[in-house]
Amino acid sequence: MTEPPEEFFAVAASIAEGVRERDARANRALAAYHRMSTRSIQTSLLVEYRCRSRTDCLLLRCWRAATEGDLFYLPPFKTEPVRNLATSVAAARAQRTTDGDRRWVEQAGHLDDLRELGNGYGLSLNCNHIQLFHPATALIADVDVATPGNPTRRRL
Repeated sequence: MTEPPEEFFAVAASIAEGVRERDARANRALAAYHRMSTRSIQTSLLVEYRCRSRTDCLLLRCWRAATEGDLFYLPPFKTEPVRNLATSVAAARAQRTTDGDRRWVEQAGHLDDLRELGNGYGLSLNCNHIQLFHPATALIADVDVATPGNPTRRRL
């Protein structure tokens, strides 16, 4: 068996570094969200998506942070057992749930990361009632027409 070319290792290292940077940005975004007061959220909010149920569950918030730029937050959620098994794998459940099964952890990230990924990428928006894929381009379009404190609000 032949050894892979040296360029292979350089590309792999570059990809790994990019993932580490994206993870660090996501951790900073989540910490920033938790530090914010209700008033701060209201004055910096760009986009808010909620479900159409009577409980009006939060699906996503996107806000403008003074130092980090545009960030997004996806709240924790719980899925029904049948839907959970049909839409996830055991490895993901073990890593991204609080109970190892169907109580999924909150997430956050930087909108620039979604912008870089381009068409075909998006976010999974979830609550106890719905689960849907929302294209990054649609979120970015909503952010682009919003101003902090005068958000785009949608019920999905």
